[in-house]
Amino acid sequence: MPELTMAAVAAADAGATAGMRTADAPSEPGTVLRAGRDAPWAGW
Repeated sequence: MPELTMAAVAAADAGATAGMRTADAPSEPGTVLRAGRDAPWAGW
């Protein structure tokens, strides 16, 4: 049976990572931030 290993990430690190991903995302004038199930897949 395969073994599943998960890395532990501190809450502060997780927040920083999410912020960096958001900052690195391309943006265009007039776009609206969408989050949740209706947001398009960003390949993260």
